[in-house]
Amino acid sequence: MRFYLMAAFEAPVSGGQRLRLPAGTTIADSVGNSQAGDVIVPWLCANPSKWLTPLDSTALQRMWDAGFTDAQVGKSLAAQAPTGADSIR
Repeated sequence: MRFYLMAAFEAPVSGGQRLRLPAGTTIADSVGNSQAGDVIVPWLCANPSKWLTPLDSTALQRMWDAGFTDAQVGKSLAAQAPTGADSIR
């Protein structure tokens, strides 16, 4: 599954390091589901938040499974373009 990040996100990675993901980053749950340029963050994909926009049917289903409604996940990327502090890279 693949998602579009609507806000900057700081993700822990191995060795105590942290990876800062800017708004506009596309994330995937696995290498097999990723496309060029995607960042692989399985745990974030498995626990979607309001700051993620689903990019495929599996991601959309995961949002529904997590309790999000169609109204919460059905907005277009253009309507959700990151702005202000949420877009800081």
